[in-house]
Amino acid sequence: MAEETQSIEVTKTQAEMITDLLSDFVYGYRSDVDVDCQRELVEKSKVGKYPYAPEAPSADLKQPVYDWINATWKEKATDTIKELTAQIEELQASKQALTQQSESLKKMVSSINANFGGLSAAINQLSKQLAPKTTEEAK
Repeated sequence: MAEETQSIEVTKTQAEMITDLLSDFVYGYRSDVDVDCQRELVEKSKVGKYPYAPEAPSADLKQPVYDWINATWKEKATDTIKELTAQIEELQASKQALTQQSESLKKMVSSINANFGGLSAAINQLSKQLAPKTTEEAK
């Protein structure tokens, strides 16, 4: 089915006004929580500001979504699964490292407490040995 066309007549001034109005608009690519990627006619000043990405997505992407944090288009479905898997693996590795650090710190604290206990006993012993001598010297 062919598109219908309509002819209209406009004055030169009207044509200039229409051209000026249209020159302020471009196609932008909206990507937000409601829309993954949608081409829309918007004012030039809105392109590059949320929710209109600064450039069109790559033609390679099947389901593009704009990552506003990293300022890049990405594939929604596969990247999300890959990213979540990578994040889970990183969290598990961090948890293991923190557990090892915690165990190491517990051993250090235990060792310090043991050393402190021994040091405290030695100081008490030394003060007991010094105390009678000082008392005898005073007589």
